[in-house]
Amino acid sequence: MGTIKKIDVLWRLDMVSLLEERVIHTKLTKTGYRIAEYLLENESRLCFMTATAVASEIGVSDASVIRVTRALGFDGFSDMQRRLREKATDMLSSSTIEDISPLERLKNRHPLQSDACNVENLAQQWFTTAVGSLRGVYENNDLSKFEEAADMIIASRQKLICGFRASSNIAGFFKLMLSLIMPNVHDSLTADSSAVDKMMNLTEEDCVVLFTFPRYFKMSKGVAEMARDKGAKLIIFTDRASSPMANGADIVIAAGSQSMNIFSSNMAAQFAAELMITIISHKLGIEKMTYLEWKEKYNIKYGVFDKNRD
Repeated sequence: MGTIKKIDVLWRLDMVSLLEERVIHTKLTKTGYRIAEYLLENESRLCFMTATAVASEIGVSDASVIRVTRALGFDGFSDMQRRLREKATDMLSSSTIEDISPLERLKNRHPLQSDACNVENLAQQWFTTAVGSLRGVYENNDLSKFEEAADMIIASRQKLICGFRASSNIAGFFKLMLSLIMPNVHDSLTADSSAVDKMMNLTEEDCVVLFTFPRYFKMSKGVAEMARDKGAKLIIFTDRASSPMANGADIVIAAGSQSMNIFSSNMAAQFAAELMITIISHKLGIEKMTYLEWKEKYNIKYGVFDKNRD
């Protein structure tokens, strides 16, 4: 995907416009609003345009375009363009192709061709990608954050594990493993009113663990907001520390979702989740796992599991 096209796609997915708030809170003339509307609609393109080109497309003078940019709080067109370029650079450095839809990825990065499939090469490339993803979790996180998150989960009264759409499987796994070793673990895996209901009774004594990866789901943003409103601790597993979903979290665990496939991978997230469970298990120790012993006793007694093993 070309740089300009990628910026355009990422820009449309970005949650915050550099110009939108300024336009909303600025009084402009009729012509000024027409210019501002053009700037908003073409925000990603402005990085590569001159004031003359903008004026020509709108049908106004260069001076009119420059006046509007100054009214919006910039020193002029070049200052606005510099700010937009900085934003574009930040997005290109912190965002990955995984922020783009599977269809866009299929069109621009993964021209899958069955007649060109070499399984041996694919397996080798996949292995390399997988190892890199796991190494990234280890190298891109301060491991003290894992310990801090583990202590936070252990100390909390209620533990609510959340994840929606493609993130629901890893959230469900984490909830299942955690519920085997400690009580009061719940999940929210469906992006409907039930997610709101499960947030209602949270307090400062509780903890929310949210799994959210590109493409970010709207309900994930809502869960993070509700957790903050309730004063509950918020631990987020996401693709990178600079993720827009990470704002306001107590702890962010970065687990990249890069993949050779057209869909994001949960491999790194699975690794991070299992590492967290391992740390919690060791912190609890066998003497504190009476809850697990109790569950195992009745699971065997009522035939959930067979005690006899081949």
